[in-house]
Amino acid sequence: LSDWSSDVCSSDLQVDGADNIQTMTGLPRATPSQEAAGEFRVLAPTYLPQYGGALVGFVNIVTKSGENALHGSVYYYGTNDVLNARPALNTPAASTLKQNQYGITLGGPLKKDKAFLFANWEGQRRLQSNAVPQVVQNNLAMINHVRTLYGLSPETNDQKRTSDYDLAMFKLDYQIGAAHSVMARYNFQTAEALRFPGLFGRGAPTSSAARNTDLQDQTLVVSPTSILGATTINEARVQLARRTFAYTPVVSEPNMEISNLIAMDKSTSDPANYGETRQQFTDNLAHSWKAHEIKAGFDFSSYDDTTVYPLFFPARIIFPNLTAFSTMSPVLFWFPTLKGAASAPAADTSWKQTVPSAWQNAANWQMSHRSYGFFLQDEWTIGHLSLTYGIRDDFETWPDKFHSGT
Repeated sequence: LSDWSSDVCSSDLQVDGADNIQTMTGLPRATPSQEAAGEFRVLAPTYLPQYGGALVGFVNIVTKSGENALHGSVYYYGTNDVLNARPALNTPAASTLKQNQYGITLGGPLKKDKAFLFANWEGQRRLQSNAVPQVVQNNLAMINHVRTLYGLSPETNDQKRTSDYDLAMFKLDYQIGAAHSVMARYNFQTAEALRFPGLFGRGAPTSSAARNTDLQDQTLVVSPTSILGATTINEARVQLARRTFAYTPVVSEPNMEISNLIAMDKSTSDPANYGETRQQFTDNLAHSWKAHEIKAGFDFSSYDDTTVYPLFFPARIIFPNLTAFSTMSPVLFWFPTLKGAASAPAADTSWKQTVPSAWQNAANWQMSHRSYGFFLQDEWTIGHLSLTYGIRDDFETWPDKFHSGT
């Protein structure tokens, strides 16, 4: 998700007003199905002080709620290679596409005029041939000949990837009294993508650069709203969220690259997995006074992040061009070492393990940090003119080792 010509990490996505971004990559967490979205709001880069934590715009998805009348839907979407033209980067024998996406929604009253429930479940099963860049198709025999000499597994031009997920959401709206209400929403997603194409930016990825992904994502949001008088309303929000994402290479063989042309085996810039646990608490108070709509509030979030980052392990081999690759003449053949280590473990050329066991802890990373936001704003209406002004301060705290030079 991106907007206003920005990159995807510069925007903020919210669901029912709660942040839906994970800080490890800046990308959105699991979002509700489109069938569970009641509306969405897009805010331009000149957003109000009450919003923070992003360089440019905001998107807020508001999920559906139950009503006094029982309502629901069943939906299905399917496609396959019989109905689609063969992609240009797939060989005739490798153009599989089979997708089945289905779901159900149901909403209604638990107690008329007082308690309402809305639920949604959606699943997908997809099998698709990976695209094979033309330069790989044209040189596949030579590539596999060289890989055999290095003792590496062969490349293929008929690799298929899966993209399967199950996504569910449950939302409860409860009217406590005339002046108080509470919303609670729980959603989770489990997803698996096998042989997902490698995301190299330095060359066309081959089949050995693919990764197997496994995602587990769940969120609980509770939001009480209170009318404190004829002109004052308060809205609080508590969020508990946990996301884990495994991004495992299909092979743990050395990274081989033909500069700016072809990239093979394990990429050097991606983590093997990451996890994030988040707690968020926000509170906004709005008060109307004459021609003014005054708002004030704060936002606090706590994050606990973990990741495994193998970087250049087990080895990196770089060739300047196809000719050098065909004659096994690399300009770089590098086995990484651990800083400060007196010696390195012997290389295991079976390539069953990315990082040597003795150094595995050095590839594990953990960090806990906090973020805070405070704002005060006023929307002043003067005839047909509306003027909004205010102030906001956002800051984060980090462990000493990340800013003290140690």
